[in-house]
Amino acid sequence: MAYRPKYQSQRDGTRCQFFNCWVKTTSMLVDAASAGKKVPSTQVVRRKAVKPKCTTGGIFDAIRVLTKMGLAKRARYVDDMPKAKLRSRLLKRSGKVVMLETDFEGWIDPGERGDFYHAIIVICGEGKGRQKGRVLVGDPYERDKKYKWRPVGAVISAAMEYAREHGDSQGTCDVLTVTPPGKKP
Repeated sequence: MAYRPKYQSQRDGTRCQFFNCWVKTTSMLVDAASAGKKVPSTQVVRRKAVKPKCTTGGIFDAIRVLTKMGLAKRARYVDDMPKAKLRSRLLKRSGKVVMLETDFEGWIDPGERGDFYHAIIVICGEGKGRQKGRVLVGDPYERDKKYKWRPVGAVISAAMEYAREHGDSQGTCDVLTVTPPGKKP
């Protein structure tokens, strides 16, 4: 079994907590790529990404951090991955960790409305039994502050909506995959 990074919450009570989803997902990617040897703080991630406090970020910032921490060889970026390939990647029990930029309007919290953009990670591998058709999601905004099983279709839909709103090719989205040590990148 591949190393699973420790879940990290962006809900830390600071004034920047609502801008830290990409920071926490990036830190979880670094954790995964280093098998727990490196787990950077919010400040370290922002410094290495060259992003000031309380600013948003995304996949390219995560790539910059992984590179500066010497972990780029464990990461693979795919521009405009087709929906079917993304589905296959997420459901395959590989233990790889995928970062997605998503649109969670109405899904972050049913009581909240607005046009939210949000970074998450997915631990690749379809659930078994009651979790069939679901994947394990590290959503740093979760109130329960833990990984949760989410329908793979909902995860893909949120990623595709973000991609559509940001001008990606129809039916595709950008994907950053980290392969934890012990698995072939």
